[in-house]
Amino acid sequence: MLHESTGDQVAENRHFGELDTIAKVKVRTEQAKLRKLLAGGAEVAECALCGDRYPLRFLVAAHIKKRAVCTDEERRQLHHIAMLACSFGCDALYESGWITVDQHGNLQVPARDSLPEGNLRDRLSHLRGRGCTAHSAASEPYFAWHRTTMFQGRSTT
Repeated sequence: MLHESTGDQVAENRHFGELDTIAKVKVRTEQAKLRKLLAGGAEVAECALCGDRYPLRFLVAAHIKKRAVCTDEERRQLHHIAMLACSFGCDALYESGWITVDQHGNLQVPARDSLPEGNLRDRLSHLRGRGCTAHSAASEPYFAWHRTTMFQGRSTT
């Protein structure tokens, strides 16, 4: 009879199976090239969302509209479909829909009273209303997709 090990049994067992495995994954080949393109070849650039400057290794070429739902043609609109976002929070906040960019190019966050207390609320309050340097007439349709599809605060704005 097979049974599930308890937490204590797993903790006592010094070796409970393989810890690593080989995986075949699909890799986005454009990430490094896109990051460099968006930075204009510079080694240090500004996060389009918070405005802080970082070495490129701390910036992500973040897709404004989720890459998975972009057409091949949209993916090739390199200067309009992506922006540089820092890996110190802005990329995750945008990707998860905690922040978005309005039709005027300003950052929007959910209503303050709907935000959890603490650092997340402080960070979002700091970003609210800030201008996004990646916003333009050409990138607006992609930001509009994000606002209506991903933004957590879309029902409160």
